[in-house]
Amino acid sequence: MMKTDEDTRTSWENLLKMAEEALTINEGYHFFKSAYRLGLKALDQNQLEAEARSLHNEAEEKLSSWRKKTVSELITHPVKMENLAEARKILDEHFDNRYFTNDLIKRQIFCWFFYFTVVLLAIFFLILFGFPNSRLPLGKIEQHASINMLLLIFLFGALGGTIFSFLSTTQKSASARIIDQLLTWYVTLIRPLWGGVGALVVYLGLQAGIFQVNLEHEGALVLSISIAAGYAERLATGALENVATLISKDKAKTNTGK
Repeated sequence: MMKTDEDTRTSWENLLKMAEEALTINEGYHFFKSAYRLGLKALDQNQLEAEARSLHNEAEEKLSSWRKKTVSELITHPVKMENLAEARKILDEHFDNRYFTNDLIKRQIFCWFFYFTVVLLAIFFLILFGFPNSRLPLGKIEQHASINMLLLIFLFGALGGTIFSFLSTTQKSASARIIDQLLTWYVTLIRPLWGGVGALVVYLGLQAGIFQVNLEHEGALVLSISIAAGYAERLATGALENVATLISKDKAKTNTGK
């Protein structure tokens, strides 16, 4: 039986009821932790001391940086209920952040799986309706690529960008800051688009002879490089840097000739 006033007891019971009726596990756990902190008012001094030792040990193992330092400063002797509740709240907030980032990573993985499926379907239908005999153009390709071929190169680049985004998301740590997770999420959302553009840039660079690769207009090699260009953005930026270098050299020669 809680040795508290009626209002506190009513609030405690309402929080537990909200935890039971919550639609998600995270939401229910949030209300349960709030009820747990409120229940600290019912503990006597010996129970508060025991709770403080348990919380201190958990904080030492789970927390770092300012949270760990603050919890340590709040747990004084004799233990005060208000300080203990605040220390527990700081620890709970840490776990809330971890749950949020875990949920965000799960959403990102689902999103990349959806992108991956859409790109594969787009490639499938483009090959089915856009090329003779519905075959992937792996052999000789023309010097001047058709619109369908350029679109296929773009899609293969987007496929590479999606694969990169998926792998980078699965390697993320749930301990990363929420703001870092969100910023990375917004940036990587455009990675498939940039992958497709990068593949086109690299393809044009290959046609212009910027890269020292003997293509002989082989479709299989072009598509493989398109995926690599989408996966590794450095290929596209390298092509642009080479173009800028060539332009600078041509201007220097022109000025020298004058």
